[in-house]
Amino acid sequence: MTDVNHLADRVAVAETVARFAWSQDLKDWDGLRAILADTVTMDVSEHLGAPSQELSADDFVIASRAVLEGFQSTHHSTSNILIELAGDNATYRSFVVAYHHAPADEVDWLVVRAFWHVDLRRVDNEWRLRRIRVIRKAPFTGNPGLYTIAKGSADKAGEKMSASTDDVRAVPLRMAAAMSDRDVEKLVANYTDDFDCVMPVHPDRSFCGADQVRANYTTIFARYSHGLDARVIDSVVDGDRVWTEWEMIGTRADGVVETIRGTVIIRVEDGRAAAVRFYLDPVDAPDASAQLNILG
Repeated sequence: MTDVNHLADRVAVAETVARFAWSQDLKDWDGLRAILADTVTMDVSEHLGAPSQELSADDFVIASRAVLEGFQSTHHSTSNILIELAGDNATYRSFVVAYHHAPADEVDWLVVRAFWHVDLRRVDNEWRLRRIRVIRKAPFTGNPGLYTIAKGSADKAGEKMSASTDDVRAVPLRMAAAMSDRDVEKLVANYTDDFDCVMPVHPDRSFCGADQVRANYTTIFARYSHGLDARVIDSVVDGDRVWTEWEMIGTRADGVVETIRGTVIIRVEDGRAAAVRFYLDPVDAPDASAQLNILG
């Protein structure tokens, strides 16, 4: 029989590498920093021909931003995962297909097909990335010059880039990920301290402040102790606002499943929600009294 701790470690290793992909695609640099060991070796010699580098965790984040900030969007998808465990060390291998997009006069996309070889170490009972090796296994598809174009875009923006469409759209995606993890502090980090929530259908439930977000979702996460799946079904960005359609499916301890759907309009400032107009409501159920009032 396979040891339960062995299985738990395999799941935790896979999730840590998944967070590596998510943090790049969402440009969630705090999330990236949180999964790194104190030093990280980045080896792209078999992908881009550059020599391997050993970087501090902070410098690794800076280097990642320098590559990725200039892309309007990226999408890293992994498959065929193999994991090996040896005490407090682990290796993770997978196929990866990475899509990149940046404005260009002609071909504005690039697809990379490669292997990821990732080494991890357990630190304070959490798995952390300590070496990432990218082995490209096929010719580039699309525009190989897109890396240079993206870097030029990032350089022009300087240290502080203005919010792009994808920066704005990333905020609700980070919220949904934090809700699904039922991680209240990770969720609250996506709101400004003076966050303003307006509920036009239920005006007496409107509120201000990130502290109230924390209180509301602490209650919600406790209610859905057996799981919460939060999804942004669709989104449209208009300047610093993103119009989003949501579905949240929660499972209570007694096995009852509840669903909430609707629209949230989010105004983004410096990568966080500064204000929303909130139109989420419970889906009608046979026992309407059992539905959760998440609005305040």
